[in-house]
Amino acid sequence: MARKLDHHAATLGTSLDLPYRSDALAALVRLMTTFSNARFQSHIVNTAALPEDPHAIPALFAIATNAANSPSSLAIGLHCSPATASRVIDRLAAHRLVARVAHPDDRRATQLELTASGAEQARAVFAAGDHLMERLLEGWSWAEREQFTSSLTRFAAALDHETQRAAHS
Repeated sequence: MARKLDHHAATLGTSLDLPYRSDALAALVRLMTTFSNARFQSHIVNTAALPEDPHAIPALFAIATNAANSPSSLAIGLHCSPATASRVIDRLAAHRLVARVAHPDDRRATQLELTASGAEQARAVFAAGDHLMERLLEGWSWAEREQFTSSLTRFAAALDHETQRAAHS
């Protein structure tokens, strides 16, 4: 089969160098890109008990932290379609990590809950994150770690405030 080429499209070459004026923003974008990469996550977390699915770790995290407690909220949290979220839930359920249960107040609604194995895997994911931070901060003084944590926590709070402000505008 012949490949499709878009001859009519004007391109700028292979990449566009758009440096941020803020080194902090450039670093954050690099961090978000790395931390959200499924291959990187699989490198950090022992995935033997997880389904082979790029959404498995983020889904497990979202359910464990109550960021997603329904199929629709999981789809929103994973930035995917409801059908994709349903497949992820199917895979997690097949590995006995997540269970679909009736919502206690609305029997028509489905709620997502971790099983005992799912909670164990979630704890392993969090522990792997803690070990990663220890490796990344190796050689940092206690004062540097405290300053980093304080600044990052303050930044996250400002971002939370901005997110809430944007949601209400």
